Amino acid sequence: MEINSIKLVEDLTKKSDQKQANNITVLDIQGISVIADYFMIMDVRNTRMMDALVKDLTEEAEKDGYPVKRIEGKEVSEWVLLDFGDVVVHIFTPEKREFYNLDRLWIEANKVDVNQWLDINV
Repeated sequence: MEINSIKLVEDLTKKSDQKQANNITVLDIQGISVIADYFMIMDVRNTRMMDALVKDLTEEAEKDGYPVKRIEGKEVSEWVLLDFGDVVVHIFTPEKREFYNLDRLWIEANKVDVNQWLDINV
């Protein structure tokens, strides 16, 4: 199955928001890097929420036919990377997100407006 990257990003963004992920940022890195098409960066309040979010995102994506290729950092639980091939999801604790500052590292990437997918009036 060929991955529809932007559809996967939309689905993961909605699910992340439902599971109380904070500061969801999606960076379009096409043409900047061969690593992936999109980076998703978000943070959660604590490691328990991180574990639950990793589980939910993985299950949701696999149910929709997007198997996770690799999970990095699950044991460390302060920065987990979910690799779906063309979409890479970074889930941080707030402290680790600030420390690594991937948003700044990929400053040349275009930000995708995630508000189009979220019910921000709730």
